Amino acid sequence: DDNDDEEGLAKDDEEDKETGKGGDKVRQSEGEAPIPPPTIPRIILENLPTFNSAFRFEERL
Repeated sequence: DDNDDEEGLAKDDEEDKETGKGGDKVRQSEGEAPIPPPTIPRIILENLPTFNSAFRFEERL
């Protein structure tokens, strides 16, 4: 019976919700150092265009 497989999968999903397993949350195992977010060099940040300049709002007025 094909429904047995679907019932088994549904039970697994319910167990994941109860135990907190699964999903797309980033987890770290015990003893592992957390990975810091990447740092962006200041020169890149200083040279990024602003929203206004990227879409040329000044020229449209």
